[in-house]
Amino acid sequence: MENPNQQPLNGEVRPQDAIQRLWTISGALPGLVYQFKVEPDGTRFFTFISASIDNFLGIQSRELYADANVGFALVHPDDMKIVMRRNFFAAETLNQRTFVFRIKDGITGLYKWMRANALPDKQPDGSVIWNGIIIDVTGDKEAEEDRIAMAQEANRELESFNYTVSHDLQSPLRSILGFSQIMLNEHKGELTPEIKGYLEIIAYNARRMSDLTKNLLSFSKLGRAAINYSEVNMDTQVKKVIDELLVVYKNREIKIIRHNLSKATGGANLINQVWFNLLGNAFKYSSKKEFAVIEIGMMEGKGELIYYIKDNGAGFDMKDAGKLFVPFQRIHSYDEFEGSGIGLAIVHRIITKHGGRVWVEAKPGDGACFYFSLPVLRD
Repeated sequence: MENPNQQPLNGEVRPQDAIQRLWTISGALPGLVYQFKVEPDGTRFFTFISASIDNFLGIQSRELYADANVGFALVHPDDMKIVMRRNFFAAETLNQRTFVFRIKDGITGLYKWMRANALPDKQPDGSVIWNGIIIDVTGDKEAEEDRIAMAQEANRELESFNYTVSHDLQSPLRSILGFSQIMLNEHKGELTPEIKGYLEIIAYNARRMSDLTKNLLSFSKLGRAAINYSEVNMDTQVKKVIDELLVVYKNREIKIIRHNLSKATGGANLINQVWFNLLGNAFKYSSKKEFAVIEIGMMEGKGELIYYIKDNGAGFDMKDAGKLFVPFQRIHSYDEFEGSGIGLAIVHRIITKHGGRVWVEAKPGDGACFYFSLPVLRD
C-alpha cells in the first residue's frame, strides 16, 4: 500500500501537500496572504486566504470564501474609492499596486491601518487573479501621527516665540532709532565727526534690525492665519503691484511683459503678498541692468495653475537654490542688494499653505524665473 506521507520518487510535490505547506507558511507570516479572482462579468471571490485571517481581522475565512463582499464591507467608507480606483488602474496596466487604507476589526469594531501589496495576473479568459499580502501598519501610523503632533506643537511654540520676540523688540528699536535721529538732527553742531559717524551706524543698524523683526513678525503671523478662500483676479493684483513698484523705481527703464493670467482660488491678501514679494525681487535684482525686462505669465498644469515671474537680472548659481526659501538665508550680500532674507520664505509658506508649490530656474548674470502653483479647487 502507498504511504500517503511519502513523496513521489521524481521529487515532485503533490498538489495537496503544496497547498498544506502554503497554508502553514502563510499562517505564520505577519500579514494576510490571499489570492483573489475577478471574472470578466465582475464576479469576485477569494481562492485562497491565509490561516491568520481569524486573528488578523476577527472574521472566519469561510465567511470570505462564501461572500467576498464581507471583506470589502469592512473597508472604511472614506477609503473605498481609493481601493477600487487603485485596483482598476492596476488591472488595466498589470502593475503592482501598493496603498494604505483602513479596515474594521470584526471583533473590536475599531479601524486598523493596513498596507496592501498585490500583483494582478490577467488570464486568457479575461479574468484577473490578484496575488497579494496585507500587513497591519497601525502601530507605524500611530507613531507617525505622534511624530507629526510633536512637530506641530514644536512649530507652534517656535512661532509663538518668534512672534513674541519680534513684537517685543519693536519698542526698544524705535527708541534707539528715534534718539539717534534726535542727536543727529538737533545736536549735529555739537557732535564731532567721529561721534556723528557712530550715531549714523547706530541708526542704520537699528533700521535694519527693525525691518528684520517686522518681517519675522509677518512670517510668524502666517502660521496662525486662516485662509479666507475666494476668487482672486490675478491680472488685477499684478497690475496694482507693478504700478506701486514703478513709482519706487521711476527713474529706471524697465520693459514689462504681462500675459493674461487666469483667476485663482485662495486668500486674496496672501496671494497679493506673493506677487509683491516676487515682483519686488524681480525689480530689485534687475536694478543693475541698463535695460531690465520682467515677464509675468502662466500655464496650466495637471490640476493646478502655474504662474511665473521672469527677469534678466543678477541671477544665481542653482547649487545655492536651496537657501532661497529659508528665513534669513541670502545668496547675494546685503551691500550688493538690500533685503532681510525673509521675503521668499514668506512666499514659500503662503503657497504651501494653499497646497501649491514654489520653485526657481536661474543662471548667474542671466536672471531668474520663479514659479508658483495653486491647486484648481472645484465645488
